Amino acid sequence: ISCKNLRPCDSNGLSDPYVEVQLCPRFLYPHIEKQQTSVIKKKTLNPQFNEKFEFRLTEKECNLSGEIVHFIVMDHDLMWSNDFEGEAFLEIWKITGINNDNRAIDELKQIELALTHPKVVRSCIIKILEQRITDKIAIDFVRRRREKENQ
Repeated sequence: ISCKNLRPCDSNGLSDPYVEVQLCPRFLYPHIEKQQTSVIKKKTLNPQFNEKFEFRLTEKECNLSGEIVHFIVMDHDLMWSNDFEGEAFLEIWKITGINNDNRAIDELKQIELALTHPKVVRSCIIKILEQRITDKIAIDFVRRRREKENQ
């Protein structure tokens, strides 16, 4: 994993990024924990993470409809809460090793994903989810969305 041209989040014009990786939607993978890079790359907007992430999935879990890998780039702060840099999504079926695509590592092409940052949207869908006060998944989704919008 690597990032380029990150948004500076610190007063020095740089960031201290790390990446969180999780499988979504969460209700399909309740037993699989979110992972993150083991190091925080200090004072950079173009970090290189030499790490791999492994998730143990059954063949059935690999072939579910709509499953994605969610990459969340954060800026580490010592004094305040960490800043949300952006997020990217990759469909699981596009990952080498899924669906019998077992090419050697030197044959793999790099996948580039654009980071996105949610804009404040007061759509009717979000309003409906906000009203589902007995639905824990909806409430958690709206809370996380608002946190990202406010950063």
